[in-house]
Amino acid sequence: MPRCCGLRRGRATRTSLFDSASLVTAAALLDLVSERFVHVVVAACRSAGAAVLFALTYDGRIACTPEDSGDAEVRDLVNRHQRGDKGFGPALGPAAADEAVRQLAAAGFDVDRDRSDWSLAAGDGELQRALIEGWASATIDMAPDRAAIVDGWRARRLAHVDGGTSIIVVGHEDIVGFPNS
Repeated sequence: MPRCCGLRRGRATRTSLFDSASLVTAAALLDLVSERFVHVVVAACRSAGAAVLFALTYDGRIACTPEDSGDAEVRDLVNRHQRGDKGFGPALGPAAADEAVRQLAAAGFDVDRDRSDWSLAAGDGELQRALIEGWASATIDMAPDRAAIVDGWRARRLAHVDGGTSIIVVGHEDIVGFPNS
């Protein structure tokens, strides 16, 4: 029977978190949590003998079309921002998929992974706007001295959205693991 678990820091134990689970799933989570957090979840899944499916783990790739001179700097600052503490310790950010695969393999899981990128076309303007605004905000948080440059980047990106020419691809990966006997 499906059940949801709250995964607050310090409340999960290896032996009780997923006692009767045969499958543990999470979406858009691993890049927001710490290496230690992933370790606790992997150990709990192994202890329960549960398979895992971790979907939509951000991997640090952002590609925008048409390209802009500010894209690389914004992506780099967003990726630094992703590594901040989101309430679960220092986040793995773009390193999350690699770390989860490493930990699952070390715990005796057969692991596979594949890309599951978000591809946002011209018809996804509202979501593109939200991403651009969020990235600009995160970038300014990381480098307040770059605010004027980021504001110019944001204006150019939003103009592409308004003009119906913007395409944004955000890199994500899905990870599946099966405990081997």
